[in-house]
Amino acid sequence: MMGYELIRLALLELDRRWDLGNDIFILHLDELEQFEPKASDLRREIARRKIRWKSVQRLELPDGIDSDGLSHSGLPQVFENATEWIGAPVSAGVATGTARIVFNPREVEELGTDYVLVCPSTDPGWTPFFINARGLMVERGIAKFLAETHRPAYAHCSKTSSPIPMPSLRIPRRDFLRTSALAAGAAVIGAPAFLRGQNLNSRLNIGIIGCGGRGGFAVKGAANENIVALCDINEERLDKVLAANPKARRYVDFRKLLAEAKDLDAITVATAEHTHAFATLGALQLKKHVYCEKPLTHSIGEARIIADAAAQAKVATQMGTQNHANPNFHRVIELVRSGAIGPVREAHVWVSRAWGWQTPEEAVANKDIVSAQERPAGSSPVPAGVNWDLFLGPAPERPFHEVYWPGPKWYRWWDFGSGTMSDMGSHLNDLPFWALKLDAPLTIEAEGPPPHAEIAPASMLARYTYGARGDMPPVTMTWYQGTQKPPQFTEGKIPPWGMAILFVGDKGMLLADYSRHILLPEEKFKDFKRPEPFIPHSPGHFEEWLLACKAGTPTGSNFDYAAKLTIANHLGNVAYRLGKKIEWDPVNLKAKNAPEADRLIHKTYRKGWALT
Repeated sequence: MMGYELIRLALLELDRRWDLGNDIFILHLDELEQFEPKASDLRREIARRKIRWKSVQRLELPDGIDSDGLSHSGLPQVFENATEWIGAPVSAGVATGTARIVFNPREVEELGTDYVLVCPSTDPGWTPFFINARGLMVERGIAKFLAETHRPAYAHCSKTSSPIPMPSLRIPRRDFLRTSALAAGAAVIGAPAFLRGQNLNSRLNIGIIGCGGRGGFAVKGAANENIVALCDINEERLDKVLAANPKARRYVDFRKLLAEAKDLDAITVATAEHTHAFATLGALQLKKHVYCEKPLTHSIGEARIIADAAAQAKVATQMGTQNHANPNFHRVIELVRSGAIGPVREAHVWVSRAWGWQTPEEAVANKDIVSAQERPAGSSPVPAGVNWDLFLGPAPERPFHEVYWPGPKWYRWWDFGSGTMSDMGSHLNDLPFWALKLDAPLTIEAEGPPPHAEIAPASMLARYTYGARGDMPPVTMTWYQGTQKPPQFTEGKIPPWGMAILFVGDKGMLLADYSRHILLPEEKFKDFKRPEPFIPHSPGHFEEWLLACKAGTPTGSNFDYAAKLTIANHLGNVAYRLGKKIEWDPVNLKAKNAPEADRLIHKTYRKGWALT
């Protein structure tokens, strides 16, 4: 659901419950018309309903966003559909006060405005947190209303406003229990800061370990917090980020950043995979909130260590599986959980990316970013500003070569990454893992080319069996990458999506990717009535973590959940590299029938590095 629809629902519910009448959100139409022609339609609609406005502040965009950025922020959709959220239930009258669009909750306190739309970010798919209607303490009621319709909300009160008491509200126990753990936190997310004893307008002091690639998204996501420390092994990249954050401390070794982290509240980790656990564990031991990019760790043993450390630290954690906050994924999970296709006994997950070990001809055909069949015998000059020894970190020493760096070239080399399985698998396997309440598999087997000692395969499959989970039957989940595809795909029984997740139930199939999903066969489901949404909308994956840091609200991919998903993905690679079916003991982290798996489950590290 788009942001304007959430606003409309909230406004109409406010009007119905408390007869707010003309207390509506007003935009400065003169400023908007230069961006959106539909603003004139809004002007006519307001005039038709005899709604007048007093003074409003001009539209101000955040630093670094120009008018072209509006096309990416979702704002035009709000303007274009504004007539919907002015709507007939809003009575005629005079709307007074000031208004302004803000892009971060901390700005609200500085405004002193009567009507405020809070946009959490300028990323595509954003949804406003809520509206502050003349300082009314309506947050509790709207949180209740949106929780009932399964739309979480968050509101800020203007510091200049006087609160009006609201009646106590209660959510029926059966409604509470039928939502997910995140949904259970919707009322907490919706509650205002003063009800939780937290100040959501305060800024976090954040340290960023890894500034490039996914780390660049962390820099952007934390732009409205205090970026206190920046670390990257690539000094040229580091200095570019520092130029935009001149007050931040500069580090090339994350161990030094951690040693001087006393003033930090939170840390993000976006290094190469083989150093994730080291940076993350150090931050958790300091009891800092942590956001770590996927995969959570480089090995199964490391995942257990991180999950245990997070449980002890009791801080906000999130693994960077951004689609966990994707509304499309949420709707798919609701269909599976509500029994739309009956009990699910098979799940198939595939991605057509074919990066890794393959012949030179296959690498060209599959558009691989680098072709390597063996470890290079020689070396390449280390690029200026790159601290190669720090990149190696706990990995065995080897000379620099251009086939390893920059990322994501390194992800195919077992010493640094785990191939496509742990990379794309973190995103795609997340959907069946969540929807089907998966945990530890019973058995794992894999197929593919003969395993290479140094390089992960471009194409492979891994098959997992899971036992019954509550009222869900046993299920087999199969992962396919590169040229491998499920039989339903190769036999033409489903649309040939290049990357997708397929649930096979007793009553039908459900096919999904990041942005779409369909029930199959389509003819059978043409009159199907969808269940009411019950998974709360997320303000955004990174924003969800920031909110958890400040307010203690839940995150969807916390390290307890993320560690289990990471372990399952790594088990696919372990089975592939061993060339045999594994019987898994999740308590002791043992392959019961393959003691030789221990060397892959638990890593050894270069001298000077220890995960303790």
